[in-house]
Amino acid sequence: MLLYTTQHSIGYLNGGVYKGAKATLSVWAPHVESKEFSLGQIWVLSGTFGKDLNSLEAGWQACLLLSLITLFKSME
Repeated sequence: MLLYTTQHSIGYLNGGVYKGAKATLSVWAPHVESKEFSLGQIWVLSGTFGKDLNSLEAGWQACLLLSLITLFKSME
């Protein structure tokens, strides 16, 4: 039996003028096995979905399959 656990939080502000964001991403050698994925990220959004949305995303990911594909491509 496979168990998947996800954790996330959302914060938002309406109105006003904001010029930045700050986050602390805690990454400590995440252990991933085949078909597993670990991600830490922050998104900053401005505007309206489907109209004038601006999105800035930054973060870290660990994926065993993606790492192996990248390794094999670099060996070509």
